[in-house]
Amino acid sequence: MKYFSIILFAFLIACASEKQENQAGKTETKVEQNDSKKYGSALTLDKQEKISTILATPEDFVGKKVKVEGVVTDVCAMRGCWIELAGDKQGESIKVKVVDGEIVFPMESKGHKALVEGEIEKIVLTLEETIGWEEHLAEEQGKEFDPKSVTEARTIYRIKGIGAEIF
Repeated sequence: MKYFSIILFAFLIACASEKQENQAGKTETKVEQNDSKKYGSALTLDKQEKISTILATPEDFVGKKVKVEGVVTDVCAMRGCWIELAGDKQGESIKVKVVDGEIVFPMESKGHKALVEGEIEKIVLTLEETIGWEEHLAEEQGKEFDPKSVTEARTIYRIKGIGAEIF
C-alpha cells in the first residue's frame, strides 16, 4: 500500500506539473497572437501612406520618411536584412531594406501584418548593375538566372527601413 501511495503521489505531481506547463504554453501562445514584435527604432509618424500611392508617384516620396502597412510576403533568407510588403492593391509590393545586422527580420514574419517606417530611396542601376542585381536576387531565391533575360537598366524604389512592428 505504501508503494502504491508513493506511485500515486508521483503521478499526481507529474500531472500537476504538466498542467502548469500547458497553461503556461497557452498563455505564451496567446501573448504571441495579441502582441507585436518591434525591430529597430520606435515608429514615430502618425500619418500612414498607402503603398499604392508611393508606387504611383515614387519621385514625390524620394528622400521622405514614410510609414506603411502591409503583409510580409517575403523575407531575406540569407541575413533577414529585407522584407517585401504587399501593397493595398493586388500585385503591388515594396521592399524594405535595413542595414545588415542592425535589424534582422525572422523568416516567421511571412504572412504577418507589418508597420514599417523608413525613407524612400531611389536606386538607378546601369544595365550591368541590373544584371548583377537580378543575378543576386535569383541566387537568394535559389533560382537559375540567364543574364540575357535582362535587356534594360532598372530603377528601384524601396524603403530604407529604420523601424518596424510585426503583428
